[in-house]
Amino acid sequence: MQDLQYYPTPPDLGMRAWKKFKARDFVRVLEPSAGEGHLIDAAPRNPWDGRQRHIDIDAIELDATKHAVLKEKADVVGFDFLRFEAGAIYSHIIMNPPFADGAKHVLKAWDILFDGEIVAILNAETLRNPYSKERQMLTRLIEQHGEVEFIPDAFQGQEVEREAEVEVALVYLCKQADTSAIIGDILGEMKADTQAHSLGADFHEAHDLALPNNFAENTVLAFKAAVEATRQEVYAEARASHYARLLGETMAKVNGAASGEPSSQSSSSTATWVRGELGKRYGKLKDRAWTGILRSTQVTSRLSSRAQSRLEAEFENIKKLEFSESNIYGFLAGLANAGGQIQIEMACDVFDLITKYHSDNTVFYMGWKSNDKHRTCGMRIKTTRFIIPGNP
Repeated sequence: MQDLQYYPTPPDLGMRAWKKFKARDFVRVLEPSAGEGHLIDAAPRNPWDGRQRHIDIDAIELDATKHAVLKEKADVVGFDFLRFEAGAIYSHIIMNPPFADGAKHVLKAWDILFDGEIVAILNAETLRNPYSKERQMLTRLIEQHGEVEFIPDAFQGQEVEREAEVEVALVYLCKQADTSAIIGDILGEMKADTQAHSLGADFHEAHDLALPNNFAENTVLAFKAAVEATRQEVYAEARASHYARLLGETMAKVNGAASGEPSSQSSSSTATWVRGELGKRYGKLKDRAWTGILRSTQVTSRLSSRAQSRLEAEFENIKKLEFSESNIYGFLAGLANAGGQIQIEMACDVFDLITKYHSDNTVFYMGWKSNDKHRTCGMRIKTTRFIIPGNP
């Protein structure tokens, strides 16, 4: 606990942190130092039902022993936030990072966020004593893109799980995507078009990656290449939509004859659309990548149907993790360690199948099936043998 600097967020401080967000349209939220989810517990609730949270939250926590509790509150997507890369899909990041590395964690959040807001609970000394380059960078970032509120005794009181005599800084940052970088310079685009021999002049067939022999590394490199290609695809679609909007609508659309025809993205919604599309497509790529890892183990071919169902149910949680080498090895190690338990569960499945037609469930007698316990006529059969269902 000391090494990980685990100080659970007090309820009042947690609610105060959530209220710092100015944009309340929570598309998807990341909590990158989640612990057991105390900060997640403080998330806004539905006004018509105070028990139900209406925000989709992903969580990252380095201490794996806390994941069981955390999974009841959020989707666990990783272990080490400082190695996490998939920040472009989030609209908000809220965090209570380790006080010793607070500046580093906030700078990481700013780096991976595409367009959205950040709220962080830091030790006030991180800002009052900016002796390192990271702290100086954070101070400048707050001056340019945010604000800070200092709160004394935030970790003291009856509701505080672990007290500390510390003043905290409640930091708010707002990052706005540079849509001009996505849309580009229209004059430059027009010049490029006039210089090209054709619209497809710059197209080249993608070559297979020259990959090393390590399977996990190969797959991660391929995944990152797919993510980057998808990012460029989404940016290209945003640019195409922007230029189409400048041209106006089609004649059919103007005359009302093409009511189902999609409208071009407005400039104000470009960043929101890009973030949403990146999130959807990234999720599909991650599903493909994790499924490929599971299939490569050839485990499913050796499992019974029930064991496969159980593994697939657990796999729903696995594929939420960021697709990285460390997570792949962690998954494979967990699968290997669970091999004995999987075999025991399959043996239990066989036993359940054998005893499926026990008298408590169903009695076979003279070709007829009944679940009536008072059928004593079948007692002789029941006491002398059991029936294995299925083909011999």
